[in-house]
Order: sequence, then C-alpha cells, then structure tokens
Amino acid sequence: MRRRDQPRFDRLFEYAREHADASGLLNHQNPLLPALLSIDLEQEARLDDHEERLEDLEAAVATSDDQEAAPPDANP
Repeated sequence: MRRRDQPRFDRLFEYAREHADASGLLNHQNPLLPALLSIDLEQEARLDDHEERLEDLEAAVATSDDQEAAPPDANP
C-alpha cells in the first residue's frame, strides 16, 4: 500500500470499530463481512452528512444570488 493511502485505510478500520457492537451481533462465520458492512454503514452516514451540507451551501448561494439580483430599495 502506498504511504499516502495509509491514513485512509486506517480510517476504514476506525469505522469498523465504531460499529463493532452491531457487527458482533451478526456472529458471521467470515469476520470480514461484518467489518465491511460496518465500513459501508459509516461511509453512507458520511455521504448523507455531505449531501445535507451541500444542500445547505447551495441554498445559501441561491439566497445570496437572489439578494444581489434584487433591485435596491428606493427608501433605505
């Protein structure tokens, strides 16, 4: 593995550890499967957070654009 990828690789297993309690309940014969599902679960949660943040930023930009496009008030 390349050195630059090591932090990302380590982060994946941090995700697996965060969901170890749920993975332990699966009691699967192959211990890799619950770990991979835990990693996927955490990545989905992160994607949801990023999508929500992106929507908020897009709404803020749209509001800002609307305010700039509005004609100035005649009576301040």
